[in-house]
Amino acid sequence: MGRLAIRLFSIIGAAGLVAFLAMRFRRHVIPVLPDQSAATGIAVVGLMIVGLATSQGIRAQWTSNALRFDVMLAAAIVFNFGLCVLAAMTFARLGWQTAGTIGLVSGNRNVTLVWAAASFGLPSLAEGYVAACVIPVLALPLIIKLCLRLPSFSRFIPQNR
Repeated sequence: MGRLAIRLFSIIGAAGLVAFLAMRFRRHVIPVLPDQSAATGIAVVGLMIVGLATSQGIRAQWTSNALRFDVMLAAAIVFNFGLCVLAAMTFARLGWQTAGTIGLVSGNRNVTLVWAAASFGLPSLAEGYVAACVIPVLALPLIIKLCLRLPSFSRFIPQNR
């Protein structure tokens, strides 16, 4: 348990240190991160790395027992999307845009932290489930963006004015 705590503290502490340094030396960081879009792009690159890293575990689980992996993937999607919706509904009074952002973060961010913290210490079946959890994490932002472009979907979302 102590090793896991140290690993989690290292992961979160390193991210916090990078954020602190970026804020402290913001004028030096502006060429790399001029706006939020650039920061989002860097975050997407990080998600792609996680996706590629989990692809081996996904392939191994799928080839060893495709039905079991399909069930794990379905559970991962239901839990992830369910947590997103639950968090968004909980914070709906803040406006749908804010609540949706909170929901997206609530469902997605902890999966990669769990996977990074556990790394190679998980049993094969548990690693397969965590790898399956990464799939909705990678897909949900794209699904939301596509849905918001649909006129039939957009009319159901109240606009913040």
